[in-house]
Amino acid sequence: MSSARIVFLTNADSRNKDIHLSRLIKDGHVVAGVVSSSKGSVKLDDPLALVAKYGARFILRKIAAKIKSKLVRPELEKFLSGAGIPHYVVEDINSDASSELIRSLAPDILITSTFSQILSEKTIAIPRLGAFNLHSSLLPKYRGPAPVFWALYHNEKETGVTAHLLDRGIDTGGIIVQKKVAVEDWDDIASMEKKLAPAGAEAAAEAAALIAAGRAKPVPQQEEGPYFRRPDKNDWRRFREMSSRRTGRRGGAPNGDSGS
Repeated sequence: MSSARIVFLTNADSRNKDIHLSRLIKDGHVVAGVVSSSKGSVKLDDPLALVAKYGARFILRKIAAKIKSKLVRPELEKFLSGAGIPHYVVEDINSDASSELIRSLAPDILITSTFSQILSEKTIAIPRLGAFNLHSSLLPKYRGPAPVFWALYHNEKETGVTAHLLDRGIDTGGIIVQKKVAVEDWDDIASMEKKLAPAGAEAAAEAAALIAAGRAKPVPQQEEGPYFRRPDKNDWRRFREMSSRRTGRRGGAPNGDSGS
């Protein structure tokens, strides 16, 4: 199996990325570094406006998560420390300083997963062999920042993870690998994230190996699938009502950033 030198981009508070990174390392890839954004997926500088748009429950969970991250070492940071993988935090992934950082790590492949910034063409062009994203849906369905939420909201019986090339669009690049995951009646966001994590790890490792071997054959996304925005408070209210009827539970924690 062909191996590659990889730089992995993800938010510092992302869940289950240790599963992705462990699989890449197990398959012989070298993770040269992990780069995170200091900018959150939702800015909390205007809480009243955010409450009006997303609801108090969502914002309180965001604030609690931010406080927890200051008090408890994030699981990603724990994993990277144990594995000896350097962790860098940048404000702007497309700045000259960030470009220099990534170049210094000499990546063959750049992987993004649950990363809160859009990469410029200049940044995408840095790795020697290519760059791809892991998106938690079967693209072109549910492009955007909350694919797990929208798959459950629309009562899908199957979803999955897509490894696709990065391009100028959002979740629009050619598909390298897709892994399907069944959605059961009792699933909520938390259970789906757990089920999607190993599928994402498998997709990441397979896509990296194909690119490293020069055998990747990305398939263009034929459909003009719509972009799904971040859920607002009305979406969450309807979702909780539907989830309660379907599962007897409340739908999982509304983090609003499930798996892009």
